[in-house]
This record gives sequence, C-alpha cells and structure tokens, in this order.
Amino acid sequence: MRRLTDEDYRKMHEKEVRNKLERLIKTKEFKTIGKSTTVCLLELKNGIEVIGKSQLTDYAQFNKDIGEFYAYEDALIELKKIWGLMMILKNEN
Repeated sequence: MRRLTDEDYRKMHEKEVRNKLERLIKTKEFKTIGKSTTVCLLELKNGIEVIGKSQLTDYAQFNKDIGEFYAYEDALIELKKIWGLMMILKNEN
C-alpha cells in the first residue's frame, strides 16, 4: 500500500474545507450581465451574501454553464476569506 504524500494531505484538507464552506450556503443564484459576465450570489444560512464573478474577453466564446462554474468557484474563494476571518474573530473572543 502506498504512503500518503504531503500533496495527498493537502488535497484532503482542501476537500474538507470546501465541504464545510458548502454547508454554510443556503441558496445560490446566477445572473448573466452583459454579453460575457456571470455573477454568482451565495446567501449563507446566517444571512451574509457573497458574490463571485466570471467574465470573458471574447463574448463569442461565452458558455452559460462554464460561466456559472467559474463564478461559483470565485464566490467560494471569497467565502473562504470571510470564513477565515470569522474563525480568527471567534478565537479572539
């Protein structure tokens, strides 16, 4: 049996964090703005709203599903920042 590497542990940690973040989400909405910009709005269970976005420079290549995927990923990155700050503040009290 192969031993777990640092990369294996990093991937497991990232997956665990992503699962925790996704459990905070109450709803998600997508909106296409203009010809090639997609916005994702996440509403958390505590009422906080988080926005992510994706955009292309060539709107002829726009794909709604891909735009929503990257907007959601961007929103999760923003949520991770907020979540990290919340954890720091929680530990200070």
